[in-house]
Amino acid sequence: MLRDLQLQNAENFVINYTDTMPISPLNRDVLQKNVQKMTKNNNLKLGVAALFVIVTLLGLFVTNTLRSKADKETAISQQEAKNTELEKNKGQLKETAAKVQLLLPVEPVNNIDITTKSQSFLAQVLPEVQSSFVEVVEVSQETNLLKGHQGEVYSVAISGDGKTIVSGGEDGTVRLWDDSGKAIGSALKGHDGWVWSVAMSGDGKTIVSGGVDGTVRLWDASGKAIGSALKGHQGEVVSVAMSGDGKIIVSGGGDGTVRLWDASGKAIGSALKGHQGEVYSVAISGDGKTIASGGEDGTVRLWDTSGKAIGSALKGHDGWVWSVAMSEDGKTIVSGGVDGTVRLWQGGTWETWLEVGCNGLCQHPVFFTNAANLKLDAKQLQKTKGAKET
Repeated sequence: MLRDLQLQNAENFVINYTDTMPISPLNRDVLQKNVQKMTKNNNLKLGVAALFVIVTLLGLFVTNTLRSKADKETAISQQEAKNTELEKNKGQLKETAAKVQLLLPVEPVNNIDITTKSQSFLAQVLPEVQSSFVEVVEVSQETNLLKGHQGEVYSVAISGDGKTIVSGGEDGTVRLWDDSGKAIGSALKGHDGWVWSVAMSGDGKTIVSGGVDGTVRLWDASGKAIGSALKGHQGEVVSVAMSGDGKIIVSGGGDGTVRLWDASGKAIGSALKGHQGEVYSVAISGDGKTIASGGEDGTVRLWDTSGKAIGSALKGHDGWVWSVAMSEDGKTIVSGGVDGTVRLWQGGTWETWLEVGCNGLCQHPVFFTNAANLKLDAKQLQKTKGAKET
């Protein structure tokens, strides 16, 4: 380094003082050669240093790449091991489930030690044990994801045999699907705006829909419209329902009314009025004889197919009633509301309650001897009612 510095000073001296202090050609030549040599050495050092840096960086890159590859291979191996273990566990679970299913139909008394349990207690326990086995074995699983709607889906329904599904939504269409998840035909278009509610007959041959455009529409199983739109509501149709045989359609709307229609789309009677506010949900019994509705006024109301109210409004919810449903025979109604509660109600006409009450009295010791005289046959009761009205 010192020699290089001296040569650099000598070169500067030659350049700056060659005019005032002559130097012999020989000395000048020596100085120039030494300076050139020094410059070459410096360039060589710089090249070596640059090469060292490049090799170092390349080494770091290769090391990191190999390490990342090794980590990835390790992660893949670990995941494969987990998958193998999971498949093994699934196989064991399926084997166990198969054994349990084979045991379920067998008479349980022969497979349980009852030396310390009475037969009566065993009879109470066995159904719960069997139910627990079924719950463990029969785990619900998603079988299909049905895509087609352009927006939110507001309502779905399924046929009694489970082979046809219907859906309605924000895109204003009604869509049909088979039980494998395949679309049946094209989207059913007719509503001008959102489709709030859909329903289907028990055999899946008739579909009904109601929407924000205030209309109720009927469709057949192929997706063809049945007649024209059913108009009557003064506002949007929020809920629709259909009897099991598809002969009676019920709709509830923002105008606070419930309306009945036949299978051809003809209105049955006048609008059923009673709710103070919008009707959010309607339901109809399997036999088509009783209708239930729930709405903004927080009440549940029952109606017969002639449009006559059955009893008084059922009050209990603290706020809007969002949904109602009904048993096949129309005697049990369930409702859910904004208050976070689900409520059960017992329906039926006054004849039904009278029959239940009289038959109950027959079991009382005081009246037991005259039980035959107190039993009321439904047909006889109807004859009695008819005689009085006449």
